[in-house]
Order: sequence, then structure tokens, then C-alpha cells
Amino acid sequence: MDKWGDAKRGITGFVQDPAAVGMEVTIQYFPLSDACDSAPYAAPAVPIAPLPANTQPIINSLNATQATGNATPIELGLLGLRDFGRSYAASNPGKAFVGLLVTDGDPTQCNQTIADLAAIAADSANGTPNIPIYVMGMNGAVFANLNQIAASGGTGTAYNVSTGGSVAFLSALQQIHGQVVGCEYVMPSPPQGIPDLSQIEVLYTNSSGIVGTVKAVASSADCASGGWYYDNPAAPGRIYLCPLTCDTVQKDAAGRISINLGCLGS
Repeated sequence: MDKWGDAKRGITGFVQDPAAVGMEVTIQYFPLSDACDSAPYAAPAVPIAPLPANTQPIINSLNATQATGNATPIELGLLGLRDFGRSYAASNPGKAFVGLLVTDGDPTQCNQTIADLAAIAADSANGTPNIPIYVMGMNGAVFANLNQIAASGGTGTAYNVSTGGSVAFLSALQQIHGQVVGCEYVMPSPPQGIPDLSQIEVLYTNSSGIVGTVKAVASSADCASGGWYYDNPAAPGRIYLCPLTCDTVQKDAAGRISINLGCLGS
């Protein structure tokens, strides 16, 4: 089984997909060394830039990288995603960043305790700026553990690409892209005044025309039964749908989300 080949072909297909044009992407690999130092993992192998400008640099990096490492330092990968994501989002107001961890096994280097790894994902998803963590597992991964990390990272369950080769890998990337694009909304600005955050409603109109109010939850950690939450409750810039609500909306081709500002403060 050529897992690295499947990953390369899947990523190549994604960065060449016209539907991904405009999305900013970057990539890093693990393991980088035997040291338990997360700093190198927060420095991308390819600088972040929009597609298609970054398509060829990503492909060149993939082709120049060999799957020769035997260690799986998931801790360092998660810390790298969190730290780079926070730095990028803080330096680019109005832009969101999500991390994707891909692995074909359980952690074998540095901190290997799943509860601790899940705590890193939770800190990433619930921090400021918040960086949701998606997880994808290839053949050899232990999905009970990856699901715990994904749930703590605010993204539900891990994507299982144990079978299906590069086609399954590409499909998972496209699904994640759809969730990121379709379930995230810039905080609307009223023509005058300021929005009263306590009055804001998120409404879902399904394909039958039935309108329902989506419940507000405090953070991604409270998303078990669906809902929506702010990126930063004190000074929100974005509204996110919880994974369960996002999945419901995306499966309804004629459904739509609207945001009601309600009464305005002064």
C-alpha cells in the first residue's frame, strides 16, 4: 500500500481543483527530527499563499519530500498547527485559519497520551484566535484516539481514508474545504449603530421553506448537539456553525442560513 503516494496524489488533486481557487494553503511534515521541540513545526515547509499561485510550490514540496521517518510526533504536529495558525490569524484580521492533522498511526514520539493531545486540540479550537483542528487517518491509525482529538478540536470526528487510496484522500480534503467555506460567516455590520450581541439570531431555512432558529452555544466545546458560536464572544468577528449543524445544512442543497441582527445597540 503506497500511503505516501496516495497522500501526495490527493493533495495534488486538491490544490489543482478549481473549486479551491482563492483558498490560502500551506504544508508541513513530521517527523522533522528526533527532538521534542515544536518550534520547527510552526514554520511551514511552503509559505502560506492563495491557490493557484501556491499550487506548484506545494506540488514541488510534495515531490521533494520522502516518507522516510518512522516516528509519529502528533503532539508536535498539533502544536505547530495551533501556533502557526494563531500567528497567521492574529496578523491577518478577518481571515480564519483551520489546521488539518494527517496520520497513519498512533503517537510514538514525545507526548503520547491521547488526553493530553486532545487538550492541545481543545486549546487550539477554543483559544483566541480560535484554530479548529481537523483530523484525517490513513491505514494504521487508531480512530478512537483520532476521534477524541477531532472532537476536542471542534470538528466532530476524524476522516477515515484507510481505504480508497488517493480518491478517498482527495474527497476528504474537499469535504473539509466545503465545511470551512460553507459553515463560517463574517460577523455582519449594520448600516448604523452596533449589533446587540444578545439579540443576534442564526436562522436555518430548509428545502421545504421551514424556518428554524439555530441555538447559540458558548464555544466549539459545547457543539455536541449542534448550534453556532462566536470566534471570540467578547469581540466577535466570525460566526461558526457546529459540525452537526454544518453537516445538516450542507446536505440540504436548497437550505440556507441567514443572520438576524435583531435590535441594535447605540
